[in-house]
Amino acid sequence: MNSSFIISLYLSSFFFHVFCTEAAPEYLYHDCPNTTLFTPNSIYRSNLHALLSSLSSAAPGSTNGFANANVGQNPPERAYGLFLCRGDLNSTTCGRCVAAGERDILQRCPNQRVSIIWYDQCMLRYSNWSILSVMEQSPDRVLYDIGNVIEPTRFMQLLGETLRDIAMRASAGGSEKKVAAAEANFTSSQKLYALAQCTPDLTASDCVKCLQFASAHLPQGKQGGRLLFPSCNLRYELYPFYNASALPSPATPPPSLAPSPPAPVTGLEVTREYGWSYAVGSNIFTVIIIVVALSVISTTVVLFLAWRFSRRNATNRHEVIQGDRIDPEKSKHLNWSIRYNIACGIARGMHYLHEDSRIRIIHRDMKSSNILLDSEMNPKISDFGMARIFGIDQTLAMTERIGGTYGYMSPEYVMNGQFSVKSDVYSFGVLLLELIIGKKNSFFNQVDKGEGIACYAWKNWRDGTPLLVLDPTIGETYSVAEVARCLRIGLLCAQEDPNRRPTMADIVHELNSYSVTLELPQQPAFCSGRTGRLESNKSPGRSITGAEFG
Repeated sequence: MNSSFIISLYLSSFFFHVFCTEAAPEYLYHDCPNTTLFTPNSIYRSNLHALLSSLSSAAPGSTNGFANANVGQNPPERAYGLFLCRGDLNSTTCGRCVAAGERDILQRCPNQRVSIIWYDQCMLRYSNWSILSVMEQSPDRVLYDIGNVIEPTRFMQLLGETLRDIAMRASAGGSEKKVAAAEANFTSSQKLYALAQCTPDLTASDCVKCLQFASAHLPQGKQGGRLLFPSCNLRYELYPFYNASALPSPATPPPSLAPSPPAPVTGLEVTREYGWSYAVGSNIFTVIIIVVALSVISTTVVLFLAWRFSRRNATNRHEVIQGDRIDPEKSKHLNWSIRYNIACGIARGMHYLHEDSRIRIIHRDMKSSNILLDSEMNPKISDFGMARIFGIDQTLAMTERIGGTYGYMSPEYVMNGQFSVKSDVYSFGVLLLELIIGKKNSFFNQVDKGEGIACYAWKNWRDGTPLLVLDPTIGETYSVAEVARCLRIGLLCAQEDPNRRPTMADIVHELNSYSVTLELPQQPAFCSGRTGRLESNKSPGRSITGAEFG
């Protein structure tokens, strides 16, 4: 997860929230990547100013605290935007917050085509691509109280139950407002207060998915915390921070735990109480972080614990790919949406290993059999037996003992023993192509004269028939744009030159964005340039060029 953590003293601002709700909105965070800029006299600038003015004008009259608009004729000059106000606020307060956002975002992001800003009371964002009805979890921000709760295990159990309750109720809110809150007794003198909200344009399933992912990344054992996503947000405190009378009443009583001694837990089992099973692969990484923070256990023990914990948590392991093909009986459960979510989950996990963990970890054996799927088809990265830990400034290492799985190893690793984060990126590309095509790399090594899955995908991309590679068991329900994005990423990951491969941060951004920022792929490694195509029982459809498809 690509987050910067802010330590925030919520208690110091408690009376401000309670007694001064009509004051200027409290700024929280903004994000405006420098990769998409516009010039001062551009059409987009004019469209953007008109868009923000339109949203600011709509906010005071909004009955549900949400509105979207777009201004302009054609992308990328068309500006798309929306705002979301906290679900317990009246339209006047909502309008005041959005108006502040209109002024502030142009000062903080003066020439960016894509920007977002959060306040305590609202969120405002815009882009040069459509953002309506798209569930996005990046950029994100985590804020938390520095104070720790008593009985943290029992508290996290209560918090998990409460968040699951309000996530389901918020998702059922319909197209007008998706928000829910709850309070629950923690001790005889303390109550837990929590609020969850999605943008109303999301489907119920996307809302739940967004909130579940957010809840998995909230701070553990803290007295308060919140997570901000473009599509949803969560917050909990040990004091009332919202107007309960302005929110929908719960259909069922909220969860409550009477004060009692926590059940004895030992070792790694503690993390199961914290609800980390919702986080895609984060369970293994958290163990690594904890152990390294103690600074008393060797690298070997760290990786062994990570491997053991990932195995213990993947009790419902699904062997989806059996032999060289996806099991026909199980393929019907692997529609395109599930495969895309699996790809996104693996990418987030690898990005954590490479960038967000306090130690940089190179897996060195990424392959389909080392991805475990739980009962909800969430991926977990496993088997760290060959992993290596890099120093903070280390980017490349050498070994004389080559280990890994043929077909997933990068050319520089196979031939020279060099490995880096880009070696893992190569392996991820092969794995991603396997998800799209429904066959393992070894299948193509057998039938295509030793050339692997990347060469097969490349030839179809190059010849303008990229959809021919798509697994026919997926059927006709898939997103052409998402297939295009995954093929482009898979082929870029498989480039022979490591410098031409994207980073996992690039990949996570690309998978969660409608914009296309990565370059077009060239011929991947280990391809001879021969033509030829594997037999396919999918109808060819219309011819599409690689450039058009991407």
